[in-house]
Amino acid sequence: RTGRVAGAFALDATSAGAPALVRSHFSNLLSGSSGAAAVPAVDAVLLVFTLGALDREGQVAALRTAAAALRAGREGGGRGEGGGGSEARPCSPGPSSSPCPSPSSSPRVLVRDHGLFDLTHLRAPRRLEGNLHSRSDGTLCYFFSPGDLAETAKRAGLRAVACRWATVERRNRRTGQLLRRVFVHGEFELDDE
Repeated sequence: RTGRVAGAFALDATSAGAPALVRSHFSNLLSGSSGAAAVPAVDAVLLVFTLGALDREGQVAALRTAAAALRAGREGGGRGEGGGGSEARPCSPGPSSSPCPSPSSSPRVLVRDHGLFDLTHLRAPRRLEGNLHSRSDGTLCYFFSPGDLAETAKRAGLRAVACRWATVERRNRRTGQLLRRVFVHGEFELDDE
């Protein structure tokens, strides 16, 4: 046991049980039309298969919103809006626990999304432009390379700490077919330059 207390702000706007207000708020956050002050200052934002479902400008807007929600983006002259300070941090020391992680630790945006030449990319029927495809249900799917993801993050004011391929091989037990999956993992922090 580390003795640290942590809190989380989680939002899955795709779930059927999400109230319309939450879905609307999430859409506003992704489009950048809502102030970042509505989201509490956090130490990490996790975007799992989120960016690839947006067009290129939507990807940049979503990453900018994620960056604005980071603790460092709200404190000490950061670029974020809303002026949240330490009072907005979800982590607070309890009576018998050690303090929260140091405020000097670097908050991060963590991304996992589909990579180029993933099984779903090779099967994608409708290419719209570049690596952007349309699925049969009308949703978008963008397939990233590590360099492409890093460049998109840079446009949003983030610096790549790590950006790499992640490959997984699985064998379908019933058919014996080998399934090769390709993902991109990225770790980004605010770019102070």
